[in-house]
Amino acid sequence: MPEIRRARNRLPDALVAAALAALWLAGCGSSGAPGTLPRPSAQRFLSVDASARTVRVKVVLGYGHEASMLDVDGARKGGLLFTVPVGWRATFECENRLKTARFACGLAPAPGTAAPQPGVAYVAHPADGMATAQRASFTVTFTRPGRYRIVGLTRARGTWEAAAGMWAVLRVGSGRLPQARWLR
Repeated sequence: MPEIRRARNRLPDALVAAALAALWLAGCGSSGAPGTLPRPSAQRFLSVDASARTVRVKVVLGYGHEASMLDVDGARKGGLLFTVPVGWRATFECENRLKTARFACGLAPAPGTAAPQPGVAYVAHPADGMATAQRASFTVTFTRPGRYRIVGLTRARGTWEAAAGMWAVLRVGSGRLPQARWLR
C-alpha cells in the first residue's frame, strides 16, 4: 500500500514539473535573445515631414543586441522594409553601436537590379568608418522608382563591403507617405 501512495503522490509532482517546463519554453523567444531589446515599432526609425517632402531614416548598426550582433535597426537579412515616394528627399542618419569594428552604412541597388537612379551608392563616413557610438549621415532625393538595400559596411581588403546579414530593404515608388514595417 505505501508504494501505491508514493506513485499517486509523484503524479501531481510530474504534472507540476511538466507545466512549469511548458511555461518556461513558451516564454523562450518571446523577448528575443539574451541581452536584446524588445523589437520596437518599425515607424520608430522614420521621421516624416510631409509638407517639405522629406524623411529621416534612422539606421542603427547593432541595435539592441549588446552591440555585438550584426543587424540594421534590429533586423537581419532584409527583415525591415522602408518605402519612400519618388520625389522625396531622404536623409539616412547612421549610428554604429557595434563594439567589434568600425562600420559605415550605405545605400546600394538591390541584387539583380541595375542602379535605378544613376549615382545612388552613398556611404556615410567612407574614409575610416564609424567607431562605436559615432554617427554620420547622407541625403539623397529619389527621382525614379527603384529597389535598394540599406547596408552595414565593413572594411575588407582595402574596400568597403556589405557585412553578412546587415541590410534592410528600401523601395522607392508611388505612395503618399514614407512608411516602415517589419517583414519578419
